[in-house]
Amino acid sequence: MTIARAAEVLGRAEETRQDRELHGRIAGEFQRHFRDPATGRLRHLGSPQCANAMALGAEVVPAADRAALVEEIVADLEARGWQQTPGDVGHVYFIRALAEAGRSDVLHRVYARDGLGSYGGILKKGLTAMPETWDAMMDGSQSLNHCMLGHVLEWYYGYVAGIRQPPGGVGWKQVLIAPNPGPLEWARASLKTPAGTIASHWRLQDGVFHLEAEIPNGVGATAVLPSGRTQPLPAGRQQLSEPMPRLPRGPNRSQHTLPYL
Repeated sequence: MTIARAAEVLGRAEETRQDRELHGRIAGEFQRHFRDPATGRLRHLGSPQCANAMALGAEVVPAADRAALVEEIVADLEARGWQQTPGDVGHVYFIRALAEAGRSDVLHRVYARDGLGSYGGILKKGLTAMPETWDAMMDGSQSLNHCMLGHVLEWYYGYVAGIRQPPGGVGWKQVLIAPNPGPLEWARASLKTPAGTIASHWRLQDGVFHLEAEIPNGVGATAVLPSGRTQPLPAGRQQLSEPMPRLPRGPNRSQHTLPYL
């Protein structure tokens, strides 16, 4: 669908039609081979996290199945003590499936771990670069300075700091500043875009959430605060504050109910 949307943005109507038709055929074949029509569940080999996440990212499952597939990922994570099972290829889809479903509360749990198979565990081994494997095997044959497993940066920028485009956004002409604090006390990020640098810096202090955002000229921006309150952001540097809400937490509750998701 990404190719079809790109063709649509470029005004290539015939390519858009062809790409959408091809996607529809692929989705139909995928469901015929891997989806249980009675339950809507997908086939997997022990953990649904990667299978569900990649199918959600590729949009090859019915829209009515999406929420149940996300909850199946969450249930599997909870049963495993919030241990993720996707490897390098599937990890980015795992992040996107949960974040786009408003479940950054779950990702905060996953990335707060410091045991085997976690970023915290990698740090505890004393590594200062990303290894080739989640368990950071130091057997002399595995790379300890690798390009894999860095996908979490996408979530840090887009959901923890909160700098992202709304669905359908093109060229950073429209921007959301929508942080998900989770258990953290502060975050700061800046992103160079074709329109200029966009920055987000938030902190929690004495029960108050403070957000400072920087928006380039010509960019339409909206802040989404932890309470769910939205506010337009004009160009320049803006500061917003609100009491940090007491939000419901738990394996089956989203930390934030955000618009645009």
